Amino acid sequence: MNYPAIVLLASGGHTLLAYMKDAASMELVGTTRDDSVGEAYDKVARMLSLGFPGGPIIDQVAKTGKATTRFPRPMLGKGFEFSFSGLKSSVRRHLEQNPEAHVPDVAASFVAACMDVLLGKCKAAIEKYRPESLIVVGGVSASPQLRAGMAELSKATGVHLALPPQQWSTDNGAMIAMATFDYLGTAPDMEVNPNLPIGTL
Repeated sequence: MNYPAIVLLASGGHTLLAYMKDAASMELVGTTRDDSVGEAYDKVARMLSLGFPGGPIIDQVAKTGKATTRFPRPMLGKGFEFSFSGLKSSVRRHLEQNPEAHVPDVAASFVAACMDVLLGKCKAAIEKYRPESLIVVGGVSASPQLRAGMAELSKATGVHLALPPQQWSTDNGAMIAMATFDYLGTAPDMEVNPNLPIGTL
């Protein structure tokens, strides 16, 4: 993988974009104003009575449905900030108004909206920052729909795609440990501070 890079972190706790000039430099580009995408997955899964965690089961059910409902794509085309609470609320209203809605179709429609937002923001970041690599991490990086979409985006833009192996994608602890290992390798005397915000290293 080569730098500079755009990083998408998509998980149950965070959704953000960052720009890395090199391995020891990170600039926060945009983050979520409310729910993370992974949190929205979990909440929509609960609405659909699919269980917890919501990501894997929604992605699986979505494969058997069709995106028949166009849910909103919050903040798409409006900078690099994210917002998923409105999408979650839209799904809730749709289910209240359509109690017999076909669950796989609702799941497919929800996933399509999430993918459009994540891919659209990454494409815009690539166009602005002209990175050599696109890095996707966090639990949502396990999504087969996201992986397929990112592969298409990588091919279309010529930017190298870096994804964690599927078996590690749901383990944020492993990703954090690997990132720490990289930093300790370049700065062995660095003090440990688990509360540092992104961009301060």
